Amino acid sequence: MHHKFALLPQLHTATESDYILLKVTHVEVFPNSILVNKNAEIGKAEYERIDRNKIIIITPCNNIRHNNILLRISVKGNHCLMISCTMIEILEWLQSTYFLQIHDSYIINKLYATFISPHIQIHLSDNIVPIGREYSDKVDSEFLASMQLNQVKSHHKKVVSSK
Repeated sequence: MHHKFALLPQLHTATESDYILLKVTHVEVFPNSILVNKNAEIGKAEYERIDRNKIIIITPCNNIRHNNILLRISVKGNHCLMISCTMIEILEWLQSTYFLQIHDSYIINKLYATFISPHIQIHLSDNIVPIGREYSDKVDSEFLASMQLNQVKSHHKKVVSSK
Protein backbone atom coordinates (compact mmCIF):
# COMPACT_ATOMS: atom_id res chain seq x y z
CA MET A 1 0.00 0.00 0.00
CA HIS A 2 1.30 3.46 -0.84
CA HIS A 3 0.88 6.69 1.07
CA LYS A 4 -1.27 9.51 -0.25
CA PHE A 5 -0.67 13.11 0.82
CA ALA A 6 -3.19 15.91 0.41
CA LEU A 7 -1.89 19.08 -1.20
CA LEU A 8 -3.17 22.51 -0.27
CA PRO A 9 -4.86 24.40 -3.14
CA GLN A 10 -2.73 27.12 -4.66
CA LEU A 11 -4.67 30.26 -5.51
CA HIS A 12 -3.65 32.24 -8.54
CA THR A 13 -5.37 35.11 -10.33
CA ALA A 14 -4.77 35.38 -14.07
CA THR A 15 -2.76 38.33 -15.31
CA GLU A 16 -2.14 39.46 -18.86
CA SER A 17 1.18 37.58 -18.90
CA ASP A 18 -0.66 34.31 -18.13
CA TYR A 19 -2.12 34.20 -21.64
CA ILE A 20 -0.43 32.61 -24.63
CA LEU A 21 -1.44 32.75 -28.29
CA LEU A 22 -1.58 29.24 -29.76
CA LYS A 23 -2.87 27.77 -33.00
CA VAL A 24 -5.38 25.16 -31.78
CA THR A 25 -7.92 22.68 -33.07
CA HIS A 26 -10.86 21.86 -30.79
CA VAL A 27 -11.21 18.08 -30.45
CA GLU A 28 -13.14 15.53 -28.41
CA VAL A 29 -11.17 12.69 -26.83
CA PHE A 30 -11.82 9.45 -25.01
CA PRO A 31 -10.49 9.23 -21.40
CA ASN A 32 -7.28 7.60 -22.74
CA SER A 33 -6.62 10.72 -24.89
CA ILE A 34 -7.44 9.01 -28.18
CA LEU A 35 -9.39 11.26 -30.53
CA VAL A 36 -13.09 10.53 -30.91
CA ASN A 37 -12.85 11.75 -34.52
CA LYS A 38 -9.51 10.53 -35.89
CA ASN A 39 -10.04 12.74 -38.94
CA ALA A 40 -9.80 15.96 -36.93
CA GLU A 41 -8.22 18.37 -39.34
CA ILE A 42 -5.12 20.16 -38.16
CA GLY A 43 -5.60 22.51 -41.11
CA LYS A 44 -8.70 23.92 -39.39
CA ALA A 45 -6.60 25.19 -36.51
CA GLU A 46 -7.13 28.81 -35.50
CA TYR A 47 -5.21 31.11 -33.21
CA GLU A 48 -6.69 31.47 -29.73
CA ARG A 49 -5.61 33.30 -26.62
CA ILE A 50 -5.29 30.59 -23.95
CA ASP A 51 -5.07 31.20 -20.21
CA ARG A 52 -2.15 29.03 -19.04
CA ASN A 53 -3.82 28.63 -15.65
CA LYS A 54 -6.76 26.79 -17.22
CA ILE A 55 -4.52 24.06 -18.67
CA ILE A 56 -4.65 21.00 -16.38
CA ILE A 57 -2.71 18.30 -18.25
CA ILE A 58 -0.64 18.21 -21.43
CA THR A 59 -0.22 14.85 -23.13
CA PRO A 60 0.88 13.62 -26.58
CA CYS A 61 -1.77 12.80 -29.14
CA ASN A 62 -0.17 9.61 -30.38
CA ASN A 63 -2.75 8.47 -32.89
CA ILE A 64 -1.81 11.09 -35.49
CA ARG A 65 1.40 11.00 -37.55
CA HIS A 66 2.55 14.55 -36.82
CA ASN A 67 3.90 15.87 -33.52
CA ASN A 68 0.69 16.89 -31.78
CA ILE A 69 -0.18 17.35 -28.16
CA LEU A 70 -3.44 17.71 -26.28
CA LEU A 71 -4.15 20.43 -23.75
CA ARG A 72 -6.81 19.41 -21.24
CA ILE A 73 -8.48 22.62 -20.20
CA SER A 74 -10.31 23.10 -16.89
CA VAL A 75 -13.75 22.32 -18.24
CA LYS A 76 -15.67 19.13 -17.63
CA GLY A 77 -16.02 16.51 -20.29
CA ASN A 78 -13.82 15.20 -23.04
CA HIS A 79 -13.00 18.49 -24.77
CA CYS A 80 -9.34 19.24 -25.50
CA LEU A 81 -7.28 21.61 -27.56
CA MET A 82 -4.87 19.98 -29.99
CA ILE A 83 -1.77 21.86 -31.07
CA SER A 84 1.02 20.89 -33.41
CA CYS A 85 4.26 20.80 -31.40
CA THR A 86 6.31 18.56 -29.14
CA MET A 87 6.23 18.25 -25.35
CA ILE A 88 9.59 20.06 -25.12
CA GLU A 89 8.32 22.94 -27.28
CA ILE A 90 5.16 23.47 -25.22
CA LEU A 91 7.19 23.58 -21.99
CA GLU A 92 9.38 26.27 -23.55
CA TRP A 93 6.35 28.24 -24.80
CA LEU A 94 4.53 28.11 -21.49
CA GLN A 95 7.53 29.42 -19.51
CA SER A 96 5.71 28.92 -16.24
CA THR A 97 6.79 27.65 -12.85
CA TYR A 98 3.37 26.02 -12.51
CA PHE A 99 4.03 23.35 -15.15
CA LEU A 100 6.04 20.24 -14.38
CA GLN A 101 6.83 17.22 -16.54
CA ILE A 102 6.11 14.17 -14.39
CA HIS A 103 6.27 11.44 -17.05
CA ASP A 104 7.41 11.14 -20.67
CA SER A 105 3.74 11.49 -21.62
CA TYR A 106 2.49 14.03 -19.06
CA ILE A 107 3.08 17.63 -18.15
CA ILE A 108 0.84 18.86 -15.35
CA ASN A 109 -0.27 22.20 -13.98
CA LYS A 110 0.69 22.08 -10.30
CA LEU A 111 -2.18 24.44 -9.46
CA TYR A 112 -4.62 21.53 -9.96
CA ALA A 113 -2.73 18.93 -7.89
CA THR A 114 -4.87 17.71 -4.98
CA PHE A 115 -3.05 14.56 -3.78
CA ILE A 116 0.30 12.91 -4.38
CA SER A 117 1.35 9.31 -3.81
CA PRO A 118 5.16 9.72 -3.90
CA HIS A 119 6.86 7.83 -6.77
CA ILE A 120 3.43 6.57 -7.93
CA GLN A 121 0.84 9.13 -9.07
CA ILE A 122 -0.65 12.60 -8.73
CA HIS A 123 -4.35 13.43 -8.51
CA LEU A 124 -5.40 16.50 -10.52
CA SER A 125 -9.05 17.53 -10.43
CA ASP A 126 -10.77 14.45 -11.93
CA ASN A 127 -7.58 12.88 -13.30
CA ILE A 128 -5.03 10.47 -11.85
CA VAL A 129 -1.65 10.78 -13.57
CA PRO A 130 1.28 8.36 -13.16
CA ILE A 131 4.71 9.62 -12.17
CA GLY A 132 7.47 8.25 -14.43
CA ARG A 133 10.50 6.62 -12.82
CA GLU A 134 12.88 9.15 -14.38
CA TYR A 135 10.87 12.03 -12.92
CA SER A 136 9.90 10.67 -9.50
CA ASP A 137 12.71 12.19 -7.42
CA LYS A 138 12.21 15.64 -8.94
CA VAL A 139 8.41 15.46 -8.64
CA ASP A 140 8.48 14.20 -5.06
CA SER A 141 10.96 16.84 -3.95
CA GLU A 142 8.94 19.57 -5.68
CA PHE A 143 5.66 18.62 -3.99
CA LEU A 144 7.04 17.50 -0.65
CA ALA A 145 9.02 20.76 -0.36
CA SER A 146 5.83 22.76 -1.01
CA MET A 147 3.98 20.61 1.57
CA GLN A 148 6.64 21.38 4.18
CA LEU A 149 6.49 25.08 3.32
CA ASN A 150 2.69 25.05 3.68
CA GLN A 151 3.00 23.27 7.03
CA VAL A 152 5.45 25.93 8.24
CA LYS A 153 3.12 28.73 7.06
CA SER A 154 0.14 27.00 8.70
CA HIS A 155 2.06 26.54 11.96
CA HIS A 156 3.20 30.17 11.85
CA LYS A 157 -0.42 31.34 11.41
CA LYS A 158 -1.49 29.24 14.42
CA VAL A 159 1.32 30.64 16.57
CA VAL A 160 0.59 34.25 15.54
CA SER A 161 -3.17 33.89 16.02
CA SER A 162 -2.74 32.32 19.49
CA LYS A 163 -0.86 35.38 20.77
